[in-house]
Amino acid sequence: MKDTAIRSINLVLGYGSDVIFTESSFAIPKGQLTAIIGPNGSGKSTLLNAIAGLIRPLAGSIEIGIQAGTSCGISYVLQTNRVNETLPITVEEVVTMGRYSGGSSSRKLHQVDHAAVATAMERTGITELKGHHMHDLSVGQSQRVFVAQGLAQD
Repeated sequence: MKDTAIRSINLVLGYGSDVIFTESSFAIPKGQLTAIIGPNGSGKSTLLNAIAGLIRPLAGSIEIGIQAGTSCGISYVLQTNRVNETLPITVEEVVTMGRYSGGSSSRKLHQVDHAAVATAMERTGITELKGHHMHDLSVGQSQRVFVAQGLAQD
């Protein structure tokens, strides 16, 4: 289990007394692509909210970053992200915001930060868009920007 990113044991999720995600145990491997599929209302978003730490299990447990001696962070990119059309913010600025996660937004960025931003933009294929304003992008391009922002957080 050392290559497990997320593990649940007898996990039950819901809101109040409404159970949305019935008892389930599973492991999600580290470094692999994992799909969560199911019909509307089956608990996919509820599970992702629990993984991100936005809701607590009604029962059971969910463990993130199980490998001993290491820490693991979660970047959660929502299906829909909107940027105010009057906000003159560029793609590179949005991705760079990922480097301030959990820290001070007034700190000076270092070379490692700039490298992480460049790598995230390259991995998502948006490097050529770095100077474009967010309001000029398609929905798909905007989504890639927010995925890059999550990647830039490491």
